[in-house]
Amino acid sequence: MPSAAGNDATKHIPEAPDGKPTSMLQTRVQRNEHPRRRLGCTVLITLRTIDPDDPRNGSVLTVETDHAARPALPGGAAYPGEPIGVAAARGLLEGTGLRRTITWALLVDQVPGDARGLEAVDVVCEGGSLTEAEAQAMSIPVDALEEIRGLVWIRPNQLVHTLEPHQAGRVRSALAARESGQGIPLLNAGTPHLGSTGTP
Repeated sequence: MPSAAGNDATKHIPEAPDGKPTSMLQTRVQRNEHPRRRLGCTVLITLRTIDPDDPRNGSVLTVETDHAARPALPGGAAYPGEPIGVAAARGLLEGTGLRRTITWALLVDQVPGDARGLEAVDVVCEGGSLTEAEAQAMSIPVDALEEIRGLVWIRPNQLVHTLEPHQAGRVRSALAARESGQGIPLLNAGTPHLGSTGTP
């Protein structure tokens, strides 16, 4: 007679598209059937003002580009085989001129396929904060002037009104993860990622 545990386990057997139960071995995705996914690597950086009661304190750094209607977190897509931390640091450097060592992520956001059928996995990495002086010293790199229109600091209470809904949700969740001390260490083949400032 099957045990109670065995009966419970059968409730979790996955079903095939035709609705019939199947085994885990049968649900393995074949190598030639792996979905194509874009790996987005962005960075959360906030402003730290001298006066903690300054309404600008905690504002989020975003970039305005020539290919998006609204600002977004700095960063970009990873090249094939490029570690997440390296891609995030590279995208940050190319778009803002900032050099950061990226070793932690704050969240992972899986995005359904678009019109081309291309799914995406977006990782928001921890980039720390900038002082007012550091923020004022920022400038768009010359090589990025054709793509980056501006660097914009957005106050937390304006995220929903300024960013695309999915971007606002992503940033708010990343801020909450930082506030609660939650983070995801970036590993490369099981080894802690040593980080990169974006340089080769």
